[in-house]
Amino acid sequence: MQKYFFISLVLLLWMGTIRQGLTQAQAIERIGQEDAAAILRGVAVPGSRALFFTSGLVPAVADSTAQGTARYGGDTYQQSLRVLARIEAVLREVKLDMQDVVVLKIFLAPDPDRRGQIDFEGWFRAYPVYFANAQNPHKVARTTLGVAALARPGLLVEIEAVAVFPE
Repeated sequence: MQKYFFISLVLLLWMGTIRQGLTQAQAIERIGQEDAAAILRGVAVPGSRALFFTSGLVPAVADSTAQGTARYGGDTYQQSLRVLARIEAVLREVKLDMQDVVVLKIFLAPDPDRRGQIDFEGWFRAYPVYFANAQNPHKVARTTLGVAALARPGLLVEIEAVAVFPE
């Protein structure tokens, strides 16, 4: 009887150690959070954590009278802010916020008002409005691509986001 009690005790202690290790391992690891760079080098998300993926989102039309036209309004900076606001709204629908975002994929199209050049700087100015700031100290792993065009004329920015549900 004592033998079974001892074995049961050892098993319970061992399982508690494993459970504690699993709990500790469930934290998101943001690699490069303390670096000077504006973005992370990578993110480790434990397999037990649920992810949320947005579709590629584009800015809402700035001028409601322009609905159905190519006049989305604004430069890359302004469109980036409107896309990030849309991402924030989608995240709120599933009880997440911008602090839960771990990955962004940004697609930038040439701006006809800039002689057809892609305005990477406009995006780089918009990013810290939502990330790596006093309200949201988290950075994200990020890819920023220049593309020939987006789905509709007048679109300069499309962004996909991946967020992690809290434990």
